[in-house]
Amino acid sequence: MTTVLVIGGARSGKSAYAEALLADRADVSYVAPGSTYDPQDRADPDWAARIEAHRARRPAHWDTVEGADLPALLDAAGDGQALLVDCLGTWVARLVDDAQAWEDRDLAQRHVRGEADRLVAALVCCRADVVAVTNETGLGVVPGTSSGRLFRDLLGALNRQVADACDHVALVVAGRVLDLSAAPRLHDAPRFGLGGDPVPPPAAARPASPTEPSHADPDDLRVGSEGIDIWADAGLTWDDEEAWDDEGAGDDETTVDEETTEHDGTTRHDGTTRHDDTTGLPGHDGRDGR
Repeated sequence: MTTVLVIGGARSGKSAYAEALLADRADVSYVAPGSTYDPQDRADPDWAARIEAHRARRPAHWDTVEGADLPALLDAAGDGQALLVDCLGTWVARLVDDAQAWEDRDLAQRHVRGEADRLVAALVCCRADVVAVTNETGLGVVPGTSSGRLFRDLLGALNRQVADACDHVALVVAGRVLDLSAAPRLHDAPRFGLGGDPVPPPAAARPASPTEPSHADPDDLRVGSEGIDIWADAGLTWDDEEAWDDEGAGDDETTVDEETTEHDGTTRHDGTTRHDDTTGLPGHDGRDGR
């Protein structure tokens, strides 16, 4: 089996590229891991149009799976199958939604971190080919709400963890694809003559055979190639409120005006909340279109 992580910003072409990777496969399941989309929901016609565009672009013989338990789905996949997961951003948003934890950082972090461990364990022993799409949300302005910052940091930490578990990583920017699979990781990145001892990488989490179950400790699966706890490094430790509050909240950083911009995690004037906007954050209500 082969696992590929495709990461990019909004309108970068990441979904189209991911779909092209599996265009010639006969047995493909398109997995929309967010909450189930209701086609009768007319509250957001723009988002509905995006979803329909994605559906029209996919081959007719592909199966679509919405709202499933993502790690369990990977565990159940067999030889010869291919799964396209689009995207991890909607999955994270769904997890926080299900836990009703947008206002409870500790609960959100515990829940998403636990599910991330399950996902990585499933990826490293999955027998099917998997292409997972995710959003790069950390390159824009600092979100102006606590829920926006929570989403950004949860997804950023998950992306690092999943990238370490995948065989290949592709970054899509402005319709151009950069293969990061062989790019140096933090533990073996160049020092540019400035010295410093590189952090030794952790023991590999991938089992010797993809058909063997993984018995790796969840803590080991969270440790990235740089040899440090990815989630703690992102400030996502539920027993350290000070570290969390410092993450991305400096006075000298640009923030989004909550009154003038509908950004990630903001409450609209109509009282609804969404996490999809100019910063590239996905919707959090089961939308499977990007």
